[in-house]
Amino acid sequence: MAFPPFNNAWAQYVAAFGAKNPKVVGKLDKIERILPAAGTVHELRGCNSYGLVSAVDFKGRVEMAFNRIDLAKFHGTAAKQDNTIRTRKHPLSTYEALSLIDRKFGWGIPTTSIEDLPIVWGADSVGVVTIRAKPADQIVFGETIVKLAPGADSIADLKLNGDIGYGLYPSGQITKGQAHYLTFPLDTTEKNAYLASMWAGQPIDQELIAAISELTGKDWSLSAGEYSLAGAEVTYAGPVRPAYDFPKPNYSRIATVLLGSACTNFAGELVLYHNPN
Repeated sequence: MAFPPFNNAWAQYVAAFGAKNPKVVGKLDKIERILPAAGTVHELRGCNSYGLVSAVDFKGRVEMAFNRIDLAKFHGTAAKQDNTIRTRKHPLSTYEALSLIDRKFGWGIPTTSIEDLPIVWGADSVGVVTIRAKPADQIVFGETIVKLAPGADSIADLKLNGDIGYGLYPSGQITKGQAHYLTFPLDTTEKNAYLASMWAGQPIDQELIAAISELTGKDWSLSAGEYSLAGAEVTYAGPVRPAYDFPKPNYSRIATVLLGSACTNFAGELVLYHNPN
Protein backbone atom coordinates (compact mmCIF):
# COMPACT_ATOMS: atom_id res chain seq x y z
CA MET A 1 0.00 0.00 0.00
CA ALA A 2 1.27 3.42 -0.93
CA PHE A 3 2.41 5.78 1.79
CA PRO A 4 0.25 8.93 2.12
CA PRO A 5 0.09 11.27 0.23
CA PHE A 6 0.81 9.00 -2.73
CA ASN A 7 -2.27 6.89 -2.04
CA ASN A 8 -4.87 8.64 -4.23
CA ALA A 9 -3.47 12.15 -3.98
CA TRP A 10 -6.19 13.53 -6.24
CA ALA A 11 -8.89 12.51 -3.75
CA GLN A 12 -7.00 14.43 -1.07
CA TYR A 13 -6.89 17.52 -3.29
CA VAL A 14 -10.62 17.26 -3.95
CA ALA A 15 -11.35 16.94 -0.23
CA ALA A 16 -9.07 19.86 0.70
CA PHE A 17 -10.52 22.06 -2.07
CA GLY A 18 -14.06 21.34 -0.87
CA ALA A 19 -13.17 21.87 2.80
CA LYS A 20 -11.90 25.37 2.01
CA ASN A 21 -14.68 26.13 -0.47
CA PRO A 22 -18.09 24.81 0.63
CA LYS A 23 -19.76 25.96 -2.61
CA VAL A 24 -17.73 23.53 -4.71
CA VAL A 25 -17.49 20.45 -2.51
CA GLY A 26 -16.48 17.47 -4.62
CA LYS A 27 -16.25 19.57 -7.80
CA LEU A 28 -12.51 20.05 -8.32
CA ASP A 29 -11.94 19.23 -11.99
CA LYS A 30 -8.35 20.04 -13.00
CA ILE A 31 -5.17 21.71 -11.77
CA GLU A 32 -3.15 23.13 -14.65
CA ARG A 33 -0.05 25.25 -15.23
CA ILE A 34 1.48 24.19 -11.92
CA LEU A 35 4.47 26.32 -10.88
CA PRO A 36 6.76 26.68 -7.85
CA ALA A 37 5.58 29.38 -5.45
CA ALA A 38 9.10 30.64 -4.71
CA GLY A 39 9.21 34.44 -4.96
CA THR A 40 5.42 34.85 -5.06
CA VAL A 41 2.85 35.89 -2.50
CA HIS A 42 1.89 32.22 -2.19
CA GLU A 43 5.29 31.44 -0.68
CA LEU A 44 4.68 34.12 1.95
CA ARG A 45 1.44 32.34 2.80
CA GLY A 46 3.24 29.04 3.39
CA CYS A 47 2.59 27.25 0.09
CA ASN A 48 5.26 25.86 -2.23
CA SER A 49 3.17 25.57 -5.40
CA TYR A 50 0.27 27.14 -7.24
CA GLY A 51 -1.74 26.53 -10.39
CA LEU A 52 -4.98 27.22 -12.22
CA VAL A 53 -7.98 25.17 -11.14
CA SER A 54 -11.31 24.52 -12.75
CA ALA A 55 -14.48 23.12 -11.21
CA VAL A 56 -17.23 20.87 -12.52
CA ASP A 57 -20.36 22.81 -13.59
CA PHE A 58 -18.44 26.11 -13.61
CA LYS A 59 -16.64 27.91 -16.41
CA GLY A 60 -13.24 29.58 -16.21
CA ARG A 61 -10.23 28.96 -13.98
CA VAL A 62 -8.91 30.51 -10.78
CA GLU A 63 -5.50 30.47 -9.15
CA MET A 64 -5.04 28.14 -6.19
CA ALA A 65 -2.01 27.66 -3.96
CA PHE A 66 -1.18 24.33 -2.34
CA ASN A 67 1.72 22.20 -1.16
CA ARG A 68 3.25 19.46 -3.24
CA ILE A 69 5.77 17.00 -1.84
CA ASP A 70 9.33 18.28 -2.09
CA LEU A 71 11.33 15.14 -2.82
CA ALA A 72 14.52 16.82 -1.60
CA LYS A 73 13.00 17.21 1.87
CA PHE A 74 10.48 14.37 2.01
CA HIS A 75 12.99 11.88 3.37
CA GLY A 76 14.78 14.38 5.59
CA THR A 77 18.36 15.51 5.20
CA ALA A 78 20.03 12.95 2.95
CA ALA A 79 23.26 12.92 4.97
CA LYS A 80 21.33 11.96 8.10
CA GLN A 81 19.12 9.25 6.60
CA ASP A 82 19.64 5.57 5.95
CA ASN A 83 19.05 5.78 2.22
CA THR A 84 21.02 2.66 1.29
CA ILE A 85 19.32 -0.55 0.20
CA ARG A 86 21.37 -3.74 0.18
CA THR A 87 20.40 -6.14 -2.55
CA ARG A 88 21.69 -8.77 -4.94
CA LYS A 89 19.63 -7.23 -7.74
CA HIS A 90 21.09 -4.93 -10.37
CA PRO A 91 18.25 -2.74 -11.73
CA LEU A 92 19.10 -0.36 -14.54
CA SER A 93 16.57 2.44 -14.07
CA THR A 94 14.46 4.24 -11.49
CA TYR A 95 11.33 2.32 -12.42
CA GLU A 96 13.15 -1.01 -12.14
CA ALA A 97 14.32 -0.03 -8.64
CA LEU A 98 10.92 1.05 -7.36
CA SER A 99 10.04 -2.37 -5.94
CA LEU A 100 13.22 -2.29 -3.83
CA ILE A 101 12.56 1.30 -2.76
CA ASP A 102 8.97 0.53 -1.80
CA ARG A 103 10.02 -2.61 0.03
CA LYS A 104 12.23 -0.59 2.37
CA PHE A 105 10.47 2.77 2.58
CA GLY A 106 6.87 2.01 1.57
CA TRP A 107 6.51 5.27 -0.35
CA GLY A 108 4.53 4.00 -3.30
CA ILE A 109 5.42 6.97 -5.51
CA PRO A 110 3.51 6.44 -8.79
CA THR A 111 5.50 6.19 -12.00
CA THR A 112 3.22 8.84 -13.48
CA SER A 113 4.87 11.38 -11.15
CA ILE A 114 8.57 10.62 -11.66
CA GLU A 115 11.01 10.19 -14.52
CA ASP A 116 12.60 6.87 -15.43
CA LEU A 117 16.30 7.70 -15.20
CA PRO A 118 19.31 5.40 -15.61
CA ILE A 119 20.96 4.21 -12.42
CA VAL A 120 24.59 5.25 -12.14
CA TRP A 121 26.73 2.33 -10.99
CA GLY A 122 30.13 3.15 -9.54
CA ALA A 123 33.37 1.20 -9.45
CA ASP A 124 32.49 0.15 -5.89
CA SER A 125 29.33 -1.55 -7.26
CA VAL A 126 27.10 0.98 -5.51
CA GLY A 127 24.26 2.29 -7.65
CA VAL A 128 22.79 5.77 -7.27
CA VAL A 129 19.07 5.92 -8.03
CA THR A 130 17.71 9.37 -8.81
CA ILE A 131 14.03 9.92 -8.08
CA ARG A 132 13.14 13.06 -10.00
CA ALA A 133 9.68 14.57 -10.37
CA LYS A 134 8.25 15.08 -13.82
CA PRO A 135 7.82 18.74 -14.76
CA ALA A 136 4.65 20.31 -13.32
CA ASP A 137 3.59 17.08 -11.60
CA GLN A 138 0.58 17.56 -9.30
CA ILE A 139 2.02 15.54 -6.42
CA VAL A 140 5.78 16.02 -6.23
CA PHE A 141 8.62 18.29 -7.32
CA GLY A 142 12.40 18.24 -7.00
CA GLU A 143 14.48 15.10 -6.62
CA THR A 144 16.18 12.82 -4.13
CA ILE A 145 18.47 9.79 -4.31
CA VAL A 146 18.74 6.36 -2.78
CA LYS A 147 21.70 4.01 -3.06
CA LEU A 148 21.84 0.33 -3.93
CA ALA A 149 24.75 -1.52 -2.33
CA PRO A 150 25.78 -5.13 -2.95
CA GLY A 151 24.77 -7.58 -0.27
CA ALA A 152 22.05 -9.94 0.85
CA ASP A 153 18.55 -8.53 0.79
CA SER A 154 17.71 -7.55 4.36
CA ILE A 155 14.68 -9.09 6.01
CA ALA A 156 14.37 -5.84 7.95
CA ASP A 157 13.41 -4.11 4.70
CA LEU A 158 10.34 -6.31 4.31
CA LYS A 159 8.42 -4.55 7.10
CA LEU A 160 7.20 -7.88 8.44
CA ASN A 161 4.63 -8.23 11.17
CA GLY A 162 6.68 -9.69 14.01
CA ASP A 163 3.61 -10.89 15.90
CA ILE A 164 2.54 -14.18 14.34
CA GLY A 165 -0.38 -14.48 16.71
CA TYR A 166 -1.39 -17.75 18.30
CA GLY A 167 1.25 -19.87 16.58
CA LEU A 168 0.69 -23.47 17.54
CA TYR A 169 -2.81 -22.92 18.93
CA PRO A 170 -5.17 -24.20 16.20
CA SER A 171 -8.20 -22.53 17.75
CA GLY A 172 -6.62 -19.08 17.96
CA GLN A 173 -7.32 -19.04 21.70
CA ILE A 174 -4.60 -19.49 24.28
CA THR A 175 -6.71 -19.51 27.43
CA LYS A 176 -8.61 -22.71 26.62
CA GLY A 177 -7.66 -26.26 25.81
CA GLN A 178 -7.32 -27.13 22.12
CA ALA A 179 -10.21 -29.34 21.09
CA HIS A 180 -8.19 -30.89 18.26
CA TYR A 181 -5.60 -32.24 20.68
CA LEU A 182 -8.36 -33.69 22.87
CA THR A 183 -9.78 -35.85 20.09
CA PHE A 184 -6.69 -36.67 17.99
CA PRO A 185 -5.56 -39.70 20.07
CA LEU A 186 -9.04 -41.24 20.41
CA ASP A 187 -9.80 -44.77 19.21
CA THR A 188 -13.09 -44.21 17.37
CA THR A 189 -13.60 -47.81 16.23
CA GLU A 190 -16.74 -48.34 18.32
CA LYS A 191 -18.43 -45.30 16.76
CA ASN A 192 -17.07 -45.63 13.22
CA ALA A 193 -20.46 -46.36 11.64
CA TYR A 194 -22.02 -43.32 13.27
CA LEU A 195 -19.12 -41.00 12.43
CA ALA A 196 -19.17 -42.16 8.80
CA SER A 197 -22.82 -41.13 8.59
CA MET A 198 -22.24 -37.54 9.77
CA TRP A 199 -22.66 -34.58 7.43
CA ALA A 200 -21.74 -30.92 7.51
CA GLY A 201 -24.48 -28.84 9.05
CA GLN A 202 -26.20 -31.66 10.86
CA PRO A 203 -27.87 -30.61 14.13
CA ILE A 204 -26.18 -31.08 17.48
CA ASP A 205 -28.66 -33.61 18.79
CA GLN A 206 -28.61 -36.03 21.70
CA GLU A 207 -27.21 -38.86 19.57
CA LEU A 208 -24.17 -36.76 18.60
CA ILE A 209 -23.72 -35.54 22.18
CA ALA A 210 -23.80 -39.11 23.44
CA ALA A 211 -21.27 -40.25 20.83
CA ILE A 212 -18.80 -37.47 21.69
CA SER A 213 -19.27 -38.10 25.41
CA GLU A 214 -18.58 -41.81 24.98
CA LEU A 215 -15.51 -41.25 22.81
CA THR A 216 -13.91 -38.62 25.06
CA GLY A 217 -15.00 -40.05 28.40
CA LYS A 218 -16.46 -36.66 29.34
CA ASP A 219 -20.07 -35.64 29.84
CA TRP A 220 -20.84 -33.12 27.11
CA SER A 221 -24.12 -31.19 27.11
CA LEU A 222 -25.92 -28.20 25.62
CA SER A 223 -25.51 -26.20 28.82
CA ALA A 224 -22.96 -23.39 28.87
CA GLY A 225 -19.81 -24.23 30.82
CA GLU A 226 -17.19 -26.95 30.62
CA TYR A 227 -17.64 -29.55 27.86
CA SER A 228 -20.45 -27.56 26.27
CA LEU A 229 -21.75 -28.18 22.75
CA ALA A 230 -24.07 -25.17 22.89
CA GLY A 231 -23.57 -23.17 19.70
CA ALA A 232 -21.34 -25.86 18.18
CA GLU A 233 -21.48 -26.72 14.47
CA VAL A 234 -20.58 -29.72 12.36
CA THR A 235 -18.37 -27.91 9.86
CA TYR A 236 -17.02 -30.77 7.75
CA ALA A 237 -17.46 -34.49 7.13
CA GLY A 238 -15.42 -36.23 4.47
CA PRO A 239 -11.95 -37.37 3.42
CA VAL A 240 -8.89 -36.04 5.24
CA ARG A 241 -7.83 -32.95 3.25
CA PRO A 242 -4.14 -32.98 2.23
CA ALA A 243 -2.11 -30.03 3.52
CA TYR A 244 -5.09 -28.88 5.59
CA ASP A 245 -5.92 -31.59 8.13
CA PHE A 246 -3.42 -33.35 10.37
CA PRO A 247 -2.99 -36.84 8.91
CA LYS A 248 -3.51 -39.76 11.27
CA PRO A 249 -2.20 -43.23 10.41
CA ASN A 250 -4.86 -45.77 9.41
CA TYR A 251 -7.66 -43.19 9.18
CA SER A 252 -8.89 -41.65 5.93
CA ARG A 253 -11.91 -39.56 6.96
CA ILE A 254 -12.81 -36.94 9.55
CA ALA A 255 -15.84 -35.18 10.96
CA THR A 256 -15.20 -31.80 12.58
CA VAL A 257 -17.30 -30.14 15.26
CA LEU A 258 -16.50 -26.47 15.85
CA LEU A 259 -17.14 -25.53 19.48
CA GLY A 260 -19.01 -22.37 20.35
CA SER A 261 -18.06 -19.68 22.85
CA ALA A 262 -20.31 -21.33 25.46
CA CYS A 263 -17.65 -23.99 26.04
CA THR A 264 -15.38 -22.58 28.72
CA ASN A 265 -12.60 -25.17 28.83
CA PHE A 266 -11.98 -26.07 25.17
CA ALA A 267 -11.95 -24.15 21.89
CA GLY A 268 -11.55 -24.97 18.22
CA GLU A 269 -12.65 -28.15 16.47
CA LEU A 270 -13.26 -31.62 17.80
CA VAL A 271 -11.75 -33.67 14.93
CA LEU A 272 -13.19 -37.16 14.86
CA TYR A 273 -11.09 -39.49 12.70
CA HIS A 274 -12.71 -42.57 11.21
CA ASN A 275 -12.92 -44.70 8.06
CA PRO A 276 -15.61 -45.31 5.45
CA ASN A 277 -18.34 -47.50 6.86
